Amino acid sequence: MKRRRIAAAVCLFSVIAAPGAAHLAGLRINRSPSIPLGFYWLAGGEYGKGDFVVACPPVSPVYEMAKERGYINAGFCPGAYSTLMKRIEAVHGDTVAFAKEGVQVNGHLLPMSLAMSADPSKRPMPQLGDMEHVLGSSEVLLMGSGPGAAISFDSRYVGVFDRALILGKIRPLLTW
Repeated sequence: MKRRRIAAAVCLFSVIAAPGAAHLAGLRINRSPSIPLGFYWLAGGEYGKGDFVVACPPVSPVYEMAKERGYINAGFCPGAYSTLMKRIEAVHGDTVAFAKEGVQVNGHLLPMSLAMSADPSKRPMPQLGDMEHVLGSSEVLLMGSGPGAAISFDSRYVGVFDRALILGKIRPLLTW
């Protein structure tokens, strides 16, 4: 009887501890349509245009609204926000334009970058209005990428991100 309890305790501990250990080791699971669903590895090294990254959102009223509406989850970032997984679409020196047609980088319209005026529940979405901005050395444009990019809560609603909010580059291991 005692051995069964010990075996059950070891199994339970393994089920609970294994995901935490995998996360600490660098495994990330994406369940958001912002980028392809699947398993990613938190990689070291520099990141740049075209890379997938994991970032903490800035503490702001827009992200408070996003958390309240369920666009992002609660998590361990400042503001009790979850991390975001997005693709870097523009970096220092790139010209980013937020317009009615969508988001442009250096004059090229990004696919599926049109900001929604309302969410599926008919609630108004934040709008940046028409603006153009040349990214500074500490700024990046983070956008959804892939089939779910059209509904991603990303830079089209909040503007550019500070590079200091990026926790690291992630590399796809298995996506679908």
